[in-house]
Amino acid sequence: MRDEVEPGVSGEPGLSASSACLSEGRSGPSVSPDDTSEDDPGPDEENPVDSEFMCNPNESSVEILERLYVSVATVISAEADNEQTDEYSTAEHTANTVNLEDYAHELVFLPDLTEALATELDYSASNVRHPELSLNLQEKMVRVLKQHEKIMISSGNALPPPAYGVVCDIDVQGHPPIKQKARRLPLRHLKKLYELLKGLLKAGLVSFSTSPWASPIVIVLKKNGVDIRLCIDYKMVNAVTAIMEYAMPLVDDLLTDLEKYLWYCSLDAASGFWAIMMTRRARQISAFVCALGHFEWLRMPFGLKNAPMIYQRIIDNALWGFVQPKGGWKHYAALMQSAEGRDRALREKSSADADASTGVTKFDADLRASRAEGSVAELVNSPIADMFTNGEADASTLTPVFERRSFVDDICFGGESFEDCLGTLDRLLARFEECRISISFTKSIFVQSKVDFLSHEVSRAGIRTDPKKLKAITELSFPRSKKGMQSFLGALNYYSRFIQGFAVYGAALYQVKDEDFAPGGDLSAARRSFSTLQQKVAEAPIPRHFSRDLPVHATLFANEWAVSTTLMQEHDGLMHPVRFCGRVLKDAEMNYHPAEKEVLALLQLLKVCYTQLAGRTIQVYTRFSTLEWVHKSKSLFGRATQFAVLLSPWHLIVQRVKEKDCTFAQLLQSTITSFVDLEDSLSPVTPPTRGSPGVRMDPQLLYARLPRDYVGYVISFDGSAKTEKHGGYGSCAWILWRLP
Repeated sequence: MRDEVEPGVSGEPGLSASSACLSEGRSGPSVSPDDTSEDDPGPDEENPVDSEFMCNPNESSVEILERLYVSVATVISAEADNEQTDEYSTAEHTANTVNLEDYAHELVFLPDLTEALATELDYSASNVRHPELSLNLQEKMVRVLKQHEKIMISSGNALPPPAYGVVCDIDVQGHPPIKQKARRLPLRHLKKLYELLKGLLKAGLVSFSTSPWASPIVIVLKKNGVDIRLCIDYKMVNAVTAIMEYAMPLVDDLLTDLEKYLWYCSLDAASGFWAIMMTRRARQISAFVCALGHFEWLRMPFGLKNAPMIYQRIIDNALWGFVQPKGGWKHYAALMQSAEGRDRALREKSSADADASTGVTKFDADLRASRAEGSVAELVNSPIADMFTNGEADASTLTPVFERRSFVDDICFGGESFEDCLGTLDRLLARFEECRISISFTKSIFVQSKVDFLSHEVSRAGIRTDPKKLKAITELSFPRSKKGMQSFLGALNYYSRFIQGFAVYGAALYQVKDEDFAPGGDLSAARRSFSTLQQKVAEAPIPRHFSRDLPVHATLFANEWAVSTTLMQEHDGLMHPVRFCGRVLKDAEMNYHPAEKEVLALLQLLKVCYTQLAGRTIQVYTRFSTLEWVHKSKSLFGRATQFAVLLSPWHLIVQRVKEKDCTFAQLLQSTITSFVDLEDSLSPVTPPTRGSPGVRMDPQLLYARLPRDYVGYVISFDGSAKTEKHGGYGSCAWILWRLP
């Protein structure tokens, strides 16, 4: 143990466990035993804070944290009473221009840690039982789940055991340690922070640190205004970290090829990041500082730049089976379990020595157990710990489990029958047991006709927005800052596939600036657009699953500032939307001809839905002949040449929809419902397609006569909404009235 305070770490008391006990209670920033000042109490003077910091022979690491909490609370309370900060303040404020509410959009929250309960798994819960299944099939599924109970965790965010063959290492490319000061913390949040840290210490997720690295924490209140969420500001660490090159999956790709399934499973890996052990170097770099001390992570935390890629790679390897640890999975499992057994025996012996009053305090015992190169630590830092660096070809007979990827810890798959889906689930759980990847039992949905996946509801009928997320969006108040507006647009953009004309209605929101939220700013257009989008997402249709066996149709739309496209397929004689996509036009693109804007709309569709449309014949409906001209013309110039090159790999059948064909009857047919022989039945009231405007409409048809006692609905058509172009055909408005 060291006999002096770790110099220049963060300016907080208890920056390391050893210095907290042996610094003789000095609570000032970066103070060594030789530093003195006129205000320092002499050796005979009583200092209540210093006396609090003296070591107790029977203290554990959690008790040290409790003592620091009381001491720091006392100092912060005294500062609040005096309304000044003395030389030995326990926290130092660092200037920051980011609002607290905006940290939710920039940093990653740590999930709430829950204790791993030893209760039995509830196999009668709704995520297991399905009312459409017979009792025999339900019992069959329960037997499969019970075979793999050892990897099931009943609590939502309980600590899982370490996964096999993977570690987290952080390469800062030789950058010197970054030591940031702790940010000031209000007294009312100190106890909540203490409870969070105490839970992390008890679970073995963190330990006290003497690392030269220190990243500050950020506290954000939950919606109840009392509880807090903890996140660590790793922005400076991430800036110097070498990025791990690994392809992350796209949500759009994961939601495709689900049309053939009738039964689905959605699995959630239990606290996935915490299943990855940290190397010695990564532990040092991950250190964070707060008012209650200096800590480092023993498991991979949230917020590190490469954390998602590290975990995505281990899940992909589990599903597909590329590599395994040297000697195989069983050999590595035996090494890990043996190391864990030796460390467990060492901790029990250290605790027994402390209880026997052998001169070793509980704090010293805990500190040695966490810092000593135990068997697990030796294995984690050995060359065989990372199978992606020193592994061998996977010889497992369980892979590939199925031909899909996951999104980090969220996994969705299905089957054409119940037995097919259950068999895939059995293989997947067996593979996860081989790799020691734990599953959250309460968050997973096993063999159901409808599951939640990536904030979407997936079923046989199609894909829809998650009702809970939908309610949160529709009840959201108008943002008070540009960052808040960006957050709203980000949430809506995630569901843009369900909103027809999203870019058209959202263009006004993309144009808002910080000055618009200042007093006197004009947000009238933005507020109208905000309300319209909330209504649109509330009324969003349920797109059908994309089918590779059906023809593909696309309709294009463009206006002065945005383009939009609808991808459709025919089901039961009707066109059903599969995907909506669009974007706001750039400044230069706003000067394009409407025909060229429709080409941009088509290019956007081909980009977004590339994996679905590649190699397919696409029927495109457009108002202009530009697309036909691009394909048929023998001489092109300007932007048309660029369009021709971009569209050359695609097989397009372009059908021009002329405005003169959009008669009143066709409008009814396309916007209300389909009728047999509708045009023949409406021929008496259908405006003629030829003749002067004065003879195209019978004036007697402008008025409808109803009896006085009529009760029901009436549709009235507003002729003033028509344009002069082409006699007004194709442009009208109607109002639905309820009488009386």
